[in-house]
Amino acid sequence: IDSGKKENLNGLNSINFNINTNGEFSNIIRLSERLEKGPYLLKIKSLSVNKSSIDNKDDSVDAQFSIYVATQNP
Repeated sequence: IDSGKKENLNGLNSINFNINTNGEFSNIIRLSERLEKGPYLLKIKSLSVNKSSIDNKDDSVDAQFSIYVATQNP
């Protein structure tokens, strides 16, 4: 996980996170669903999925998420 610059998310302050992971495609989709249904207001800006370069399993993929998570103003 890598956090970066602050952005504006529908009028709210937000921070960008990049998540890199690998695993079965179905688990990547499950992670995406859990992020969207989680307790934080967020937006998945992008999701990139490619055949895994690490694991030789047929259903193994590498995934990169870029998400914005809303933050509260101090």
